[in-house]
Amino acid sequence: MSLRRMIAAAGAAVVLSSGLFTSAPATGAAVGYDEDNPKTWGSTRAPDQVLRKGCHRYRYHYRVNVPDWAGEVFLVNPNGRRIATDVVFVASEPRSGWRRFTTDICRASTPYGRYKIQMKVTWNPDEGDPTPDNIDGFVKPSFFRMKRP
Repeated sequence: MSLRRMIAAAGAAVVLSSGLFTSAPATGAAVGYDEDNPKTWGSTRAPDQVLRKGCHRYRYHYRVNVPDWAGEVFLVNPNGRRIATDVVFVASEPRSGWRRFTTDICRASTPYGRYKIQMKVTWNPDEGDPTPDNIDGFVKPSFFRMKRP
C-alpha cells in the first residue's frame, strides 16, 4: 500500500468510525473518474444567488463519479472561512442531485461576493473487500456569487 493510501485511509477512519459511511451497493454505474486524481471523483455547482434578508439555507448541486462513496460538502466565504456544511451523504443516496446546506446563512453576518464549494469524497476502490482500503480527496472546487438584492 502506498504512503498516500495509508494516510488517506487513516483520514477516512473518522468517517467510518462515526457510522455515517456504509458499504451499501452503489447505485448506477460509476464512470468518468481517475482513481489517482480526486478532482475527477465528482463535482459541485451552484447558481449565482441573492443573499436574502434573514437566514436561509442555500442550494447547490453535487455529482459523485466513484463507487461505494461518502461525501462532505463545505461552503467557504470570500474571506476564506468555512461557514456552512452539508451532512455526509452515502452510496445509498443518488449519485447526483440538488441539496441545501444544513447551516443557515444570514445576510447580517455574511459578506457578498464569490463563494467556493469544496466536496471531500471518501470511497473504497476495492468494492466488496471485507477490509476496505478507503481513500479520500477533494474534488475540483466550484464557485458562485452571493449578490446584493
